[in-house]
Amino acid sequence: MQNISEFKFPTHLNNDQINAIKHIGQPLLVLAGVGTGKTETLMTKFAYLAHKCNDYEKILAVTFTKKAANEMQKRAQQILRKNFSFQPWIGTFHNISRRFLQMDCNYKIMGLKKDFDIADEKKAREYVGKALKHLKKSENSTIVQRI
Repeated sequence: MQNISEFKFPTHLNNDQINAIKHIGQPLLVLAGVGTGKTETLMTKFAYLAHKCNDYEKILAVTFTKKAANEMQKRAQQILRKNFSFQPWIGTFHNISRRFLQMDCNYKIMGLKKDFDIADEKKAREYVGKALKHLKKSENSTIVQRI
């Protein structure tokens, strides 16, 4: 990997993006509209930090959607021109949380099985539907009203 002094910022980034990339040591909130380069800024920061610390296993990049997480994963590989031999800490809040809990014995501490998963809204509704089938009808309608 190249030294941080050799890091070249893409020429199409603006000053705000470069400042966000260089900002280290404190939280930074980036607010911008659709198509303004937030993901590119984030992934260039990923590359910047990877060059600085020389260990991308220590970098965490979190997003809200699976689509964005997949895009970030692809961009990280393109930016670093590297296929990862491990899965970088890039993902959704749920994905990252699940991975952390599945590490070593974290899942045991939480009373979970190693192959547990986190349900999305569709799966959660399916589980609730299955649970409701096992309740008496009068209990069922009361619970549905509360939900």
